Amino acid sequence: MPAKRKKQPKADRVEFVYLSTKKLRFDPNNPRFGGELGHKTEDQIEELLLGKPYYASELTDSFLENGFIDYEPLVVRKEGGHFSRS
Repeated sequence: MPAKRKKQPKADRVEFVYLSTKKLRFDPNNPRFGGELGHKTEDQIEELLLGKPYYASELTDSFLENGFIDYEPLVVRKEGGHFSRS
């Protein structure tokens, strides 16, 4: 007799939409930052990301020079009325 398979939880609905940057927030729990952003404000996180070792300002310069490339979208998750980068 074959073993019963466990039901897989339903995946979150995924959709492609354009969002205003005003709806985006930094994710202080993003594992890429090793927990160092934990209890920081949006302004404090932005300040940290612009300097060493992240140099996010280089990305800003690239976006301004080259524009945003649609074939490589940012992936975010909804949290209340805002969205955070995964």
